[in-house]
Amino acid sequence: MGELRYRWIMLGLAFFTAFTLHLYVFSHGPVIPYVILEMGLTHTQAGSLFSMCILTLALTRIGWGPLLDRFTLKAIMGLMATLIGVFNLLRSYAWNYETLLVIQLALGAALGSIMPCLPKLVATCFPRKEESLATGLYMTGFASGGMVGLGLTAWLLDWTGSWRTTLSVYSLCSLLLAVAWLTVKQPGEGRRRDIKLRTSVMKDFTTIIKMRKVWVLTGLFLCSGGCYDTASFWLPYILQLKGTPHTVIGPLSLLLPLGFLVAGPIVGILSDRVGKRRLIMAILGLICGLMVLLIGVTVGLTLYVAIFLVGFCSIGVLTLVLAIPTRLEEGRITASVVGLMSSVGNIGTIAMPVLMGYVKDVTGSFLPALALLALMAEGMFILSVLVYDASS
Repeated sequence: MGELRYRWIMLGLAFFTAFTLHLYVFSHGPVIPYVILEMGLTHTQAGSLFSMCILTLALTRIGWGPLLDRFTLKAIMGLMATLIGVFNLLRSYAWNYETLLVIQLALGAALGSIMPCLPKLVATCFPRKEESLATGLYMTGFASGGMVGLGLTAWLLDWTGSWRTTLSVYSLCSLLLAVAWLTVKQPGEGRRRDIKLRTSVMKDFTTIIKMRKVWVLTGLFLCSGGCYDTASFWLPYILQLKGTPHTVIGPLSLLLPLGFLVAGPIVGILSDRVGKRRLIMAILGLICGLMVLLIGVTVGLTLYVAIFLVGFCSIGVLTLVLAIPTRLEEGRITASVVGLMSSVGNIGTIAMPVLMGYVKDVTGSFLPALALLALMAEGMFILSVLVYDASS
């Protein structure tokens, strides 16, 4: 157990890594109006800059998983953090749409290494009784990075007067992350620590795709992540259509990431102490679907609670979905499993905002669209019944 004394240092590194991913992703929104103005982009081009980054981020996760299972996290993540910083810095020197698009594609590919890395780190460094808590704590890094990306970026743009300078400042974050990864002391070789695979990539991939549990977890990832991201995208507009004052829409929308922020630690502690992950996910999924419906029909305190609980419940499920693979094959294929399920699971994030918009256009109301999103949320309840709960 002596080697486990490094686990909290590694968890801090995991938090910082998750923070960096969402800092870069969510700083795109405040920056893009300045890019449009300077480069004369159409709104379609501006949207593609974000979409292409997310697309390569999702697609490359499948490839990063086997690499992270076979080589040390320190070596791969030190290199990737360096590349993330370099690509982010290069964005500030892009001279036209085409060069910026290519850099966005490269940045997305490098950022894709982060999601498979973090559960692998937990499997490598933490005992089973702390896996859910560790997962929940690094999940707060995603929430913190997103909130800083949206809030601090606007302030930096006002202070620096340049989107290029703002992105250059953010590059320091990933370069510091690279130094941390390259200098941190690796946990020693022991039980469930940096187990090197001796089987071929194809053989392990075939084994993984034949595992029923992996596809159930993929469905849960799709429903939980898709529900949260879609709610984040459409919530301000839905509140506007409900007649919410503009001065209130911003603070009210922050209740969603606030639910994200507190869900990880609370659900993680509950899971480690009580077990019954399947039951916890089922309850959270059931509540989430009901709260999505309430957003469309309520006002006042009930609306505030519903928004918070949508963020809390969807991310609570996602926290456990990412914790469960740390036990598969004693952590031997954790990164490969998470790489596959997060790549396929991103279909929810990509497709659901578009589908909700289509339903709104056809029906003229957001209530049917919210009913569709609630149905997706209830998918978490249905799929949770199919998960074998090893912690019970």
